[in-house]
Amino acid sequence: YGDASHATVLKAAGASDATTVIVTLDQPGACERTVHALRHHFPKARIFVRARDHRLASSLLTAGASVCIPETLESSLQLGGAALRDMGIGEGEVEKLIVHLRQENYQRIHPEI
Repeated sequence: YGDASHATVLKAAGASDATTVIVTLDQPGACERTVHALRHHFPKARIFVRARDHRLASSLLTAGASVCIPETLESSLQLGGAALRDMGIGEGEVEKLIVHLRQENYQRIHPEI
């Protein structure tokens, strides 16, 4: 246990040797501080972060995250897909729509992807 934005905690967790770090903190401020610290202390690490929404994802990318996944987007896509399947829409059509919507939304967050 500890503050993940402190270098000593990150090092104790093995971040010094990591090429990839995954951050899934619930508190937006703590998450952003941790991403800043990781980027500062381990500039070569790839930092993958779960964000609550698009706004936080953009902020975390600015803070130094390599990739952000907004949980509201992913859960919405899953719920929408489940509803469409329940309405009798074919699996291929549902998957095609989900892929399209996912790409469209991630393009706004990660234009380089």
